[in-house]
This record gives sequence, structure tokens and C-alpha cells, in this order.
Amino acid sequence: MSTESDGRFDDFSESLRLIRNDIERRIKEAIEDNTYSREIDDIAIIPIIIKFDPTMEKEGCFKERRLIKRKSKVADMRLRIDYDKFVQGDEERRKLLIIGNIIQSIKEISRKVKDFKGKELEKDILTIFNLSEEDLSRI
Repeated sequence: MSTESDGRFDDFSESLRLIRNDIERRIKEAIEDNTYSREIDDIAIIPIIIKFDPTMEKEGCFKERRLIKRKSKVADMRLRIDYDKFVQGDEERRKLLIIGNIIQSIKEISRKVKDFKGKELEKDILTIFNLSEEDLSRI
């Protein structure tokens, strides 16, 4: 897991790195022996946390991406996290925003890959962090 983030206005890179690494470690440890699809072997989830201005939007910078590479069995998901919510949030809120981004990415993969057990993976991730869909909807 990596991120596309913006440090021009607020320095949150260290906080982001620590949260991201913890989430990734916990998920990998918990699901490393599970198989959720024969069509997807690797999922790259890259949250985008950028303070957009009209020029960036117009030029198409940091576009969201929902890419499935069937030959290489890779899903590459790059979905945005609200910059202001992330920067203004405490560590717990930031963690929830990233987990919410992961869950949304899984939902996107589920729409594109027929044999992907997305609901099962979502449930496993929510269980790892003792969360519910409702918890994520409140962020």
C-alpha cells in the first residue's frame, strides 16, 4: 500500500506513513493464507489525498483509477480521500478514512471481477479492525 499525498499545505506524511504501515501489516498478517479470487492475485490500493485546485482538476492530475489487469492478475485502485477531512482528523479518524478507502476499493473490484469474494474480504478487514460498515459511514 502506498499513497499519492500532498504535503504542500500541511505536513501529515509521517502520520500517514505510520497509519498506512500499521493497517497494511495487520491486514497482510490476517489474510495472507486466504484466497479471494482466481482472477486477482495482487491488489494495489493507493489512496489519493491531495488538496485539489481548479487547475489540477482541469488538467486531470491525480485522477482516480479502477484498473483490472487480467493477464497479470492485478487490481490497481486509486480512489480519493477527502483532503480536509484527513488533515483535520485525529489519528483514529485518519485510520478510518484509509480503511474506508480500502473497503471502497474492494467494492470497485467486486463490480469488475466476477469470482472476487469481495464481501468476504470486506468482512475480514472490518473484523481485523473491529469495525462495521456503519462505523465507516459516519466518517
